[in-house]
This record gives sequence, C-alpha cells and structure tokens, in this order.
Amino acid sequence: MIKGSLLFTSFAYVVLLFAKDFWGIFLVAARIFFATAMLRPALNTQLSKMVESEQGYVAGMNNAYMSVGNILGPTLAGFLFDTNMFAPFIAGGCILFITFLMTLKLK
Repeated sequence: MIKGSLLFTSFAYVVLLFAKDFWGIFLVAARIFFATAMLRPALNTQLSKMVESEQGYVAGMNNAYMSVGNILGPTLAGFLFDTNMFAPFIAGGCILFITFLMTLKLK
C-alpha cells in the first residue's frame, strides 16, 4: 500500500502539470488526496510493526516529522513557485519518487 501510494502520487504530481481546465485539475487532485489518505494509516501501521517496544515514541516522532513537513513543504513550494510555477509539482513528484525508491529496500 505504501509503495503503491507513493508511486501513484509521484506520477500524479507530474500529470497535474498537464491538466488544463478545472475538472482536469480536480480529478488529478482528488486522486492525489485519495492516495495520500491511504498512505498515512498504512505508514502508521508499518511503523508500529517495525518496533516491538516504544511504539508511542515512534508514533510521536512520525507525527513530529509530519508537522515539520507541513510547515517546511508549503514554504519551500512558495519559494519554488516564485522561480517557476511548475517547479513545486516537479519537486514534489521527484521527492515522492525518490521516497518510493527508498521503500523498495524495505521488506
């Protein structure tokens, strides 16, 4: 589930660049939101299965890192958008694809 969500979302970000009208953007964005909604619970489950003890600590650190991402992500996207309006989508797709490649090493 994690690998599929990451791969799908990374390509959806790139497809979003080619959406021309409201409904095209809406459909791609809806798919991105769905894949992200599937990713978060799967990621929390995987993290809790990876540790036998201190699951609360791992869950807390996961939430802390997601909060940092929620702060830094839009800030970085704003700077990238000032450079080129397509740059945040390309960067997001690349980051998600690199993350997908990193998950291939997991069991």
